[in-house]
Amino acid sequence: NSTTLTATTPAHAIGPVDVTATNYDGQSAILASGYTYNPPPTITSISPSTVYKTGGDTATITGTNFVATPTVTLGGTPATSVTLVNSTTLNVVVPSHAVGTFDVVATNPDGQSTTLANGITFRELTPSITSISPNNGPASGGTSVTITGSNFLSNDSYTKLLLNADGIGSTFVDSSSTPKTVTAYGNATQSTVQSKFGGSSMYLDGSASYVNVASSSDFDFGAGDFTIDWWEYRTASAYSPSITRDGVSSYQAFLLGWNESGTLKVYMSSNNSTWDIANSQSLGAATYNAWTHLALVRKGTTFYAFKNGVQQS
Repeated sequence: NSTTLTATTPAHAIGPVDVTATNYDGQSAILASGYTYNPPPTITSISPSTVYKTGGDTATITGTNFVATPTVTLGGTPATSVTLVNSTTLNVVVPSHAVGTFDVVATNPDGQSTTLANGITFRELTPSITSISPNNGPASGGTSVTITGSNFLSNDSYTKLLLNADGIGSTFVDSSSTPKTVTAYGNATQSTVQSKFGGSSMYLDGSASYVNVASSSDFDFGAGDFTIDWWEYRTASAYSPSITRDGVSSYQAFLLGWNESGTLKVYMSSNNSTWDIANSQSLGAATYNAWTHLALVRKGTTFYAFKNGVQQS
């Protein structure tokens, strides 16, 4: 109408510009510096960059060219609140979110946005311990205790196979978040004769007894970090490994706990022709007639082998 015009701005260099309206008869009006072309915002950091998954933490976003009150999303979820401190600083209250690492996106009211890739990590709540009962026992160990506290986790998406061996007979259950079918062979069973946790354990009597899980991409470790750990109770010296993958191959993907003249060894192959990943790495001396915890860890390009929490190699 005679008092209102609508228009779409053309592309232009950043900064203030005059606004000119010209009627059909050549008369015009100018609003000096009436419109400003804004630069796009940027995010350089967010602090803290790791927060609890329950939300409620206050984080400071540092960057440039924040205008008015931008909208902010963290892993796609809008921040609970956003406060513009100045053109380079925003304070936000983070929302609740699933565990993991996600992008941080800030969008100015003019629609321009910026992304800090993998800028924030949501983590589980920190566990706490309030008591242990009983709170004493013999130095030889073996005492069953109950620990009371909060935020204990049983499992997560990174756990690809979890065998508690706390079932009945030869029916084994994978308790990971993506359960796999476990098949028992020979005389493999679950026995209450020996147990470290829960009153039972997997019993393999040495007569070609074993349990098998079908091949899965979950066990293709590639170049990533991983941990394989287990408890075992050996009663005799034998060359059989505790854990193996692709057992039909001469050079298996992994061969863990191979008893070699009284020393437990680790062998790993990526090519089925050489032990190119790990060759005769020691897990320490074999222990008999006692529960032993063994673990193989890869972090970056380095392997670590542990026996009862003590690094062996």
